[in-house]
Amino acid sequence: MDIGSITTTLDVVKNVVHQVNLLKNLTDDIEKATEIQQAKQKALELTNTIISLQGAIMSMQTDYMLLLEENRSLKQAQNELENYQLISYQTENILTEEVWVYEYIGDKMPKHYCCPICFENGKRSILQKTRKNITLASVGEFFECGACEKKYRIGGYVKNK
Repeated sequence: MDIGSITTTLDVVKNVVHQVNLLKNLTDDIEKATEIQQAKQKALELTNTIISLQGAIMSMQTDYMLLLEENRSLKQAQNELENYQLISYQTENILTEEVWVYEYIGDKMPKHYCCPICFENGKRSILQKTRKNITLASVGEFFECGACEKKYRIGGYVKNK
């Protein structure tokens, strides 16, 4: 081998080494780019998760506020209902069932009665007096529910608690 061919061979080897180094660097760059892309994908997934969690938090806050309002409403209704007591009035006729009504026992309103049917369905329907009946045996007051139109006779009976 002559010097020229050795130099050419060395140049070819150097060129191959240089190409291998470039290829290695390119492979490293591709791996880094892939890792960066994967990191970006993870960041995007985390961002979407955060957005979804924020939506869930806002929804839960709305539900919480609604539950607070419902709780306040139920407590108020319970406090109002504690002012009523279910009272039965015995009839003079043994064939007639006793009359059950809710009587107001509080001190913030005048005495009144509520329809037990409507009351049990969550509606406080105050019975309206329709007439007063006086007989030889008893005095009774007649009431009617404006919501369900059921009629009640209160008084003229023996009152039981």
